[in-house]
Amino acid sequence: MAKVVMAELANLKLENKSWPRGTHSLRYHYLDLSEPDPSLPKFQAVGYVDDQPFIRYDSRVDKAEP
Repeated sequence: MAKVVMAELANLKLENKSWPRGTHSLRYHYLDLSEPDPSLPKFQAVGYVDDQPFIRYDSRVDKAEP
């Protein structure tokens, strides 16, 4: 599943904006439920830059969105 998410992220067109110089952080949080409730996704990933979410993948819609 992680390969699918990374492929979606690689193909996603993000805004073309410049980032301030200096040190920044990039983190991803992954959630995988073995037996999810019908209202919850089986798999979800959220990407953060400097603690601000910038991308999300949800298995219910099967695509990454900014």
